[in-house]
Amino acid sequence: MRLLAIDYGDVTTGFAIGEAGTSLALSELRTKDTKTLITHINKIIDEENIQKIILGIPISQNTKQAEKVIQFKSVLQKNIDSAIEIQDTDESFTSKEAFAEEYTNFAGIKKTKKKLHRLSAEKILERYWLGPKAS
Repeated sequence: MRLLAIDYGDVTTGFAIGEAGTSLALSELRTKDTKTLITHINKIIDEENIQKIILGIPISQNTKQAEKVIQFKSVLQKNIDSAIEIQDTDESFTSKEAFAEEYTNFAGIKKTKKKLHRLSAEKILERYWLGPKAS
């Protein structure tokens, strides 16, 4: 099954695709426009033959952001193929984990921050494969 992980952000959203326990980070999209974001996601779904979306929600750390992600999930469900399931996974601290891993690989702070959302999306996939789901 082809999966799309989404690390939703107010301005930058990261994406990763995965299948059978492997993942590949895609480039981020910087936009505040939900319509542009939905169009981009639908393009990924079509091009990559996505069958399920894994949406990261920061359950244990940031209730305001969690509420924004839940609202986004509702909009997303209305604007994609109804056959594609959207499943939540706790993404708490994925950005910190991704930053720590990448920065210790001798990447500079600026380069690491540029990749942070797509690396977080990969972490969301890892959590989906390894642990309990949020819902």
